[in-house]
Amino acid sequence: MRLRLLFIVLLLLSTQLPHVLEASSFSDSFSSAHTSLPETQLTIGDKRLKVEVAATYEAMARGLMFRNFLASDAGMLFVFPTEHQASFWMKNTSLPLSIAYIDLQGKILEIHALIPFEEKPVVAKSSKVFYALEVNRDWFNLNNIKPGMQVKGLPTLKLSQ
Repeated sequence: MRLRLLFIVLLLLSTQLPHVLEASSFSDSFSSAHTSLPETQLTIGDKRLKVEVAATYEAMARGLMFRNFLASDAGMLFVFPTEHQASFWMKNTSLPLSIAYIDLQGKILEIHALIPFEEKPVVAKSSKVFYALEVNRDWFNLNNIKPGMQVKGLPTLKLSQ
């Protein structure tokens, strides 16, 4: 009886171990994949911010998902192909963030708090959103950044598929 139970346990482990290893290696490659995004530096008022630029559909869909850390002076800039009424959610995102919706000329239109793992979209009031900037929660407040301010250093990129 014990031998039979041991055999069943070993059989179960041997069939599940490859799946665990695949998930682990996927997670490792996924977490390192975000470092390949282009980076740029933005200036808002007298504050500087180093951002990763999400300008492909894949990079935008992934965003800051699965990240465990974001430096205090860092963020992610989303560059859209056209102006539109943007919306963001926080699926698979554990970091508390704030987002600024920005127009084509670099003017901050609105700023919103984002709740970790919240799947209800935060929809922009404006239909003129060309960029979105995600940073750590309250970075805009702590740095006295408000709607109407100008973001300098924004890239103009073609969206690739």
